[in-house]
Parts: sequence; structure tokens; C-alpha cells
Amino acid sequence: MTLALTAAAAMIGAVLLALPVAWIYALTRAKRGYQQSVVQTLMILPPLVAGVVVMVKYSVALAFGLAGIVAAVRFRTTLDDSKDAVYVFLATAIGLAAAVQLPVAAVISVMFNILVLALWYSDFGKAPSFQGMRAVQKLEELEEAQEAAMRQTGTFVAMLDNEIFENMTPEQLELAADRAWRRKRRLLKEDVSDDEMQQRDVLLRLRTFSPDESRVAVEAIFDEFLKKWRLGGVVHEQDGTHVVEYAVQLKKSARSTELLDALQSKSQVIGAEIK
Repeated sequence: MTLALTAAAAMIGAVLLALPVAWIYALTRAKRGYQQSVVQTLMILPPLVAGVVVMVKYSVALAFGLAGIVAAVRFRTTLDDSKDAVYVFLATAIGLAAAVQLPVAAVISVMFNILVLALWYSDFGKAPSFQGMRAVQKLEELEEAQEAAMRQTGTFVAMLDNEIFENMTPEQLELAADRAWRRKRRLLKEDVSDDEMQQRDVLLRLRTFSPDESRVAVEAIFDEFLKKWRLGGVVHEQDGTHVVEYAVQLKKSARSTELLDALQSKSQVIGAEIK
């Protein structure tokens, strides 16, 4: 009965001393690497170890028997962080100390909790900011090198052809080609000459607040200046305006400046450009 009461006292003390450890673990690991199973282990392991130590510390035969059982039965688990292993080791230490010297277990628990809280609050060991900036710079340089390599070797085009274009219908390919052509024309910075507009399609972009009304107004004058034209699409801008895009080819008798003046004279159009 005395041994049973001693074991009960040791286990209760181990639970009470393990409780703040579990709280500290839940607090410091709430956003990164938190595992409920580890928290429960921190509460179960100390009283278990304390009870076993109370049982075997008065019997050498039981101690050797327990060592043989532990050697035969191997428990394996995967911990995502080395800190979790430290917490499990601490739980074992608290259980051992609670069975032998309860005040020692209290000191271990309190000192560990203070140390962990101090490290967590101060973010001790964080890499200096200049290292982080250097890492970002290295990453950007690597991405630029990869993009350049893809452009030079054609890997990017081959990936598009094999993974995207291969499963598209002719109608979808036509739409994708038109979108790619319009995006390419938007990126051009040089001015478009009248000779170029008369020989091949260029991109006409009209900025407006009402795309439908603008289309009715501008398409009525296209036949006067354009040899051919087709609607490309409407781009919705973040400022609330809309850009109506056309693929157009200028007549030999017309001039681009005259076309732009005629378009901008319409009240529905707030801006026009040729790319």
C-alpha cells in the first residue's frame, strides 16, 4: 500500500509539472509545427515514467526486466521538428525526477518553461535581414537565368506544345493565337508607320467607359479608313475603363493620324492608340 501511495503521489506530481510544459508547447508551436499527438504525449509520458520508476527503484530484478522489455519492444515515431524530440525527452526527465526527487522535477519543469518562453519571445537565432535579402536576390537571379535558358533552348515553347496546345481544338487554338498576338502588340514600344498598317494587321486600342456604345460609333467609320478589321476583344481595366481592341489594316489612301482624329472625335471614346 505504501508503494502504491508513493507511485500515485509521483504520478500526480508528474502530471502537474507536465501541464505547464504542454501549455508552453501549444503556445510556442501554435503557428508552426503544432501536433496534438505530441501535446498528449507530454501529458501521458511523465506519469507513466514516474509510476514505472517508483516500481523498479526498490528492485534490481524488476529494473533489469524492464530494460529487457524496452530493448525487445521498439517504439518508432516520426517527429517533424527536433524541438518535439526535446519535449519528449523533457517529459521523460520529469517523470524520472518526480519518482525520485519531486522538487528536482519542479525545478526542471520551471527552468525549461522559462527558457523556452525566452527563446520564443526574443525569436533567438533568427537569420540577419541582410542574409534574407541576399537569398531573395539569389532567387531572382536564378529565375532570370532559368527564363533566359528556356527562351534560348525553346524548352518553354516545347512545354506549351506538348502539355497545352496538344489537347486544344482548332477553335481554341485560334483564340489562343489571337490573344497571344494582341498581347505581343501591346508590348511593342516603337511607333507604327502607315506603310506597316497598309501591309499587315496592327492593333487598334480604344479606351472607353461604354464598350457597346463605342463599338457602334467607331465601327460606322471603319469602312472609310480601313481595308479590313475584326474585333479582338475587350480588356477591363482596374480604373473602371474598358479597352476595345481591333485587328485592323489601313487603306492605301488613308492615314493613321486621320483615323485617330476621327475616332477621338467620338464622345464615347476617351483615348485611342495603334500598336
